[in-house]
Amino acid sequence: MDQNKAPINSHGFLIDAAGDIIRYTGEKMLFKEQLTNGELPLLYTYGGKSFDIADVMGVFDVFDGKPLLAKSTDNGRPCTRDQGGHLVNERGYLITNEGHICNR
Repeated sequence: MDQNKAPINSHGFLIDAAGDIIRYTGEKMLFKEQLTNGELPLLYTYGGKSFDIADVMGVFDVFDGKPLLAKSTDNGRPCTRDQGGHLVNERGYLITNEGHICNR
């Protein structure tokens, strides 16, 4: 049970009487059969490779007093780059010139 006395599984997800993961509104999100030992299934890329969040994150050094994301300009327009010179968005994810999240 969570703090609101709603049933949860061993991983802390809200569940209904059948063990399906639900939203707080009661809407089913995943059926029990889709879970692996009560855990969410792994995400996969289109090529069948297991998804790794590090593949879409920029690389940064963090120093006291220095901004995490260094701002610069590219052809007169503002942009942000990671240590490897890759474009990143305001959350540190790698992006294309059009602003779409991409991998290395």
